[in-house]
Amino acid sequence: MSGARPGSSTDGSADAAGEASADASTDSSGGVRSRAGALVSTWPRRIAVGIVALVAVLAVLYLTGIIGAPSAGLADRGDWGEVTDERTEIVTTVWVNNPNPVGLSLGESLTADYDIYMNGVRVAEGSKSDITVPTGNSTTALSTDLLNDQLPTWWVAFVRADETVELDVNATLTVDALATVERDVHVNRTILENDRPVIGALSAAANGTAGTYTESVDTDQYDDAVLEDVDLTGDSSVTAGYEIERGWATWESVSENETTAVIHLRVHNPGDVPVPAAPDGVGVAIDMNDVRLFEGETDEFTLRSVDEGTMIPPGETRNVTFTVTMDNDKVDEWFTGHVREDVGPGEEATAVSAQFQVVFEEPVSGTTFRLPADSPATYDCEFRTAILVDDRETATDCGEGANPDRPGTDGASTAGTDAAGGTDVVGTDPVGTALPGTDALDGTAVPDGTDAGVVTTAADDLGTPLPTDTVTAPGVTTPTPTPEGTATPDPAPPTARLSANRTAGEAPLTVSFDATNSSDPNGDIEEYRFTFGDGSGAATGATQVHTFDTAGVYTVTVTVVDSTGRQDTDTVTIEVSAGV
Repeated sequence: MSGARPGSSTDGSADAAGEASADASTDSSGGVRSRAGALVSTWPRRIAVGIVALVAVLAVLYLTGIIGAPSAGLADRGDWGEVTDERTEIVTTVWVNNPNPVGLSLGESLTADYDIYMNGVRVAEGSKSDITVPTGNSTTALSTDLLNDQLPTWWVAFVRADETVELDVNATLTVDALATVERDVHVNRTILENDRPVIGALSAAANGTAGTYTESVDTDQYDDAVLEDVDLTGDSSVTAGYEIERGWATWESVSENETTAVIHLRVHNPGDVPVPAAPDGVGVAIDMNDVRLFEGETDEFTLRSVDEGTMIPPGETRNVTFTVTMDNDKVDEWFTGHVREDVGPGEEATAVSAQFQVVFEEPVSGTTFRLPADSPATYDCEFRTAILVDDRETATDCGEGANPDRPGTDGASTAGTDAAGGTDVVGTDPVGTALPGTDALDGTAVPDGTDAGVVTTAADDLGTPLPTDTVTAPGVTTPTPTPEGTATPDPAPPTARLSANRTAGEAPLTVSFDATNSSDPNGDIEEYRFTFGDGSGAATGATQVHTFDTAGVYTVTVTVVDSTGRQDTDTVTIEVSAGV
């Protein structure tokens, strides 16, 4: 009606509009908050889904070979790097195969730990970490130095193993990537097995004494009792001297400071009167790549099979054995030269020169017999190894039992001369060592009451022959060379036989071994040498008792050696299981 207040309708509309606007604003703000709340409540789920999706993608790529865990290994067992007098470098090469494509990196890195053992002695070790792994195939060189201070320890194990080198290269390669991959790599090799080049060369040099060395002596120098069984009809002299039928050498014992060799001589008396069986002097030397590795002189040998006063009657034979102990202080110097390409015959090669001479003193006439007569017997040979040299086999021409040529002899024995031009002294001084009646260094006469008037002319160095125009002593003979086409039969070798009281059991397992059933056609086995296959030292004797402390399969070997140096082996396998 007209009674209504003007403007009231307008104010009511405005209030309604304001309320409507406020409600709309409230609804809009609530919607934003609602959507934000929903988003906040689902983001962990979405991230989780994303991670799962990424892993699924990587898994698919891995299974299809597009990406993958890198693999690694050793390219070879190693190589010799820089080798000088100051260092011996060993370079080990590691290969890596990373299948991941360029641009895709999973943070790969390589860690390598490696070591090299020879005969159970660690001679090199190294480690390198955080090595970058590129895509595809690649190699990485790892460098370390030979542990020279370990070489004397290795030499002990080398000799005890009959000069066999057991090489073990071990590496642990760890690749850190999407997953950590670890791989252990082992490379094993046996080198110079059954070759024995060093003692073989010394054996051949000892056999270089083989021959007959005699001299005529006036009968008035002997008592009637000595000449009682000698036919002196029409003769005023008798024959005195020695015949070496065979010589050889074996190792006896070894430590980090010393190596002891046993010299074996089969000595026959071809004369009319008894002669001493015990040597009066000896000279032994082994040069390897011009390094005087070993040297034993007159005052460094010990009698084994005979006593000082033992005599060899005419026509009889004795096995004379004695030991010579030599220092090991040049082993590392030799080994460095062995692996150098510019030393000796080449890389990992050694030229061996073994020299030997033995001296006997005939007490009645005062004659000194030096065997060989002109100069030390010298035997030269070579051997090569393949410790870290690829594509090569080990080889040696060092052999036992050869009768080496003696410079200047031409098959004839020579004798030194005394001041008056006589021929009282047969041979030369071994290794320049002092002998009765001589000075230690220059060979001038030193009267001692037993060899008066005798002048010994010594070689100026071992292996250097005296002039060959010396006078041959009356009655001195040497073996007659075998005519061409005439075969000299070799003595038959021995036969080794080894038995054990048990061949299997739990550790620790004690086993008794018996080689007494071994035989020899001549009935003169002189040495039984055992190795047990468990890294322990060698032992000598026909019977042995040995305990195996750990589980494993072991090959026990006996080597029997007769008086001619020939040998045979037999083995028994022992299986040791782990104890309960």
